[in-house]
Amino acid sequence: MALIVTVEDDTDLAGMLAASLSSSGHTVRVADSGQHALELVEWQCPDLVIMDHQMPGMTGLELARQLRGGAATASVPLMMFAARPPDQALEVVDRVLQKPVSLRTVTATAEKLLAPKPDEAAPAGAALTNHGRIRAVGRLLDRTDPVAARTLSALAAELAALTGAPTAAVTLVLNDAVAYVASFGMPEPMATAGGVPAEWAPCSQVISRDEPVLIADTHADPASLSNPVVALLGVRSYAGVALHDAAGIPVGTLCVLHHQPFAFTERTLEQLAVTAAHARLLLLTVVDD
Repeated sequence: MALIVTVEDDTDLAGMLAASLSSSGHTVRVADSGQHALELVEWQCPDLVIMDHQMPGMTGLELARQLRGGAATASVPLMMFAARPPDQALEVVDRVLQKPVSLRTVTATAEKLLAPKPDEAAPAGAALTNHGRIRAVGRLLDRTDPVAARTLSALAAELAALTGAPTAAVTLVLNDAVAYVASFGMPEPMATAGGVPAEWAPCSQVISRDEPVLIADTHADPASLSNPVVALLGVRSYAGVALHDAAGIPVGTLCVLHHQPFAFTERTLEQLAVTAAHARLLLLTVVDD
């Protein structure tokens, strides 16, 4: 289904709108201001943006004009869902709905805007090398808290025991490297190096897709046999989920590795997802002021 960014400063309405859209199978990212929306849209490349108009700092109309003026966002469908939409709204956005209107109507209108058009190419999705995402990771790498880092290492050890994995890690993913913020059982030389090139690591797939990745057997893909992580370190199974910063940008992963094939299942991803909430809080403590 589609990736939708909603922009609404009323937290109750934002939650209900996200729930309505999610119930139709869509992935929803919620922004509470125009500036927050611009940050999300920059790395997410959404299929649709739904915005309020009267918001602090930047109106919905101003946001729409900025999106229409950007080369990467000019063609993204836009919907304004506002109590007092401006007269100029339809000059910029594709649909205008005036509050109050049922969330079912909003969702149905969204479905119409998302309907495929003839010969329309699928969106490329968030790129590993997106500049906004790289800046977000860079901000996190600038600062560390040793106490929180040790707590993250303990969490990695607990995760390894929970999933039966010999290796678990918390990472930050740049465009060209995956850095280990904390780990348990990391083999050499990865442990001493503190990371690996991005092209070696399945964590890059997690960030590129912004979704969990489960690799039952790395040897099932002939191209991976030359990957040093597989060929030299003997990694056969991988499971990882994304960790997001305060703006919802995927900056790193929580992952487990195993030298045996078929070591992980969908249940492993569920365990990672539960642990990720705690890891995210610790990660932000590690890197935030």
